[in-house]
Amino acid sequence: MTDTVQELTDVALTKPMKIFISSNTDVADGLEQQFVRIRPGREGDREAMVAALLTRSFPRFTLLFTQTRKMAHRMHILLGLLGLKVVELHGSMSQTARLEALANFKNGTAHIMVCTDVAARGLDIPSVRTVINMTLPNNYKSYVHRVGRTARAGKQGRSISLGLSRPRKYIS
Repeated sequence: MTDTVQELTDVALTKPMKIFISSNTDVADGLEQQFVRIRPGREGDREAMVAALLTRSFPRFTLLFTQTRKMAHRMHILLGLLGLKVVELHGSMSQTARLEALANFKNGTAHIMVCTDVAARGLDIPSVRTVINMTLPNNYKSYVHRVGRTARAGKQGRSISLGLSRPRKYIS
């Protein structure tokens, strides 16, 4: 940051935050990361925002991460009612149900998989193009594992994360 830009931030901003991006990053080179800010008082619009993203822009090859099993199940129902081909994957499901959901997503029977962090590690699904974080995870390591489901093996991918207007500290 040049001295001129630093002076401008000192004059124009209240409590500015510096965000440093290191060339030594933990995410794939082919990953395009996008962050959608949710303004204070608009937290209740999160489900509608995700539904709009999925129906309008990313209706296929998408993983939607939620914070809780209850929210994963809720979004599974909501997106199904919107006519999307969706499966859910979380810890309340039996192993058989998890494997069936995963198989349906991999073979294209389902286009969207709503999941919790149970799906953030160890899954290799080459067709995943987009990862949407309905809520940001509690730490950077979980974020890296979630977005690591796309842009694998030199391919391109996208992550979209919805967050409050104040970014969490681990993003910096």
